[in-house]
Amino acid sequence: MSTRLSGGTLRGDRRHRRSRLAPVAMILLFCVAVVTTGCIDLPPKAAAATPTPTHRPPGKSVVFIGDSLTVGLYASTIDTTFASLLAVRWKATLLDRVGVAGVQADGLRAAVQTMEPDATDTVVEVGTNDFVKLSPEEFSLSYRALITAVKRREPHAQIVCLGLWRSATERSPTGQGPDVYDALIQAACPGPFIPLLGLFMIPSNRGPANQETFRGLSDAFHPNDRGHDAIASAIAAEVKP
Repeated sequence: MSTRLSGGTLRGDRRHRRSRLAPVAMILLFCVAVVTTGCIDLPPKAAAATPTPTHRPPGKSVVFIGDSLTVGLYASTIDTTFASLLAVRWKATLLDRVGVAGVQADGLRAAVQTMEPDATDTVVEVGTNDFVKLSPEEFSLSYRALITAVKRREPHAQIVCLGLWRSATERSPTGQGPDVYDALIQAACPGPFIPLLGLFMIPSNRGPANQETFRGLSDAFHPNDRGHDAIASAIAAEVKP
């Protein structure tokens, strides 16, 4: 392959050389090219396949996974959701929130695989929908499988488990109260357990319905700004930054 040098002469041009000096001249021209121009056509060197390490800010970092409360229903803005408020209270980096409205524990296991890894803390909030669809035995199996998946994804994280967002007087289709499901969550959780039944029972933590929020019109069931703040405060009181 010809390489253009300074002056416009091409390597391999013999019009101005004696044949007996051609090999020497060729070497000299090659060396001059390297020193003066660096213009040599060489095959590109393959770069080593070095994995790029995941950069994480120092200090506390948190991921959230759960149902509609983790989605943020029905705080007025994303900044007034319990996830955002807790990150502020903990002075933590909010790495990820994986929320699916209406989901049960089984439905979150696949979503765990997409969570940002390497968090120092993981907050799991699920069970409210399982309460009306699964027996305690079924829920226990589903919840434990979810916790196993979370531990596999976040092996170094402290796992914080939240209880059901329901009235303490409700009964499941099989006749149990939400406290039975809360006990199953607490038994399966490898870290702190934070009950929410008492917060649900405070009427000012919910509603009113039909208020504009960043997630649409509110209802009377999900926590409002005050309810989300109460949830964040309950977690922060139990789990210090």
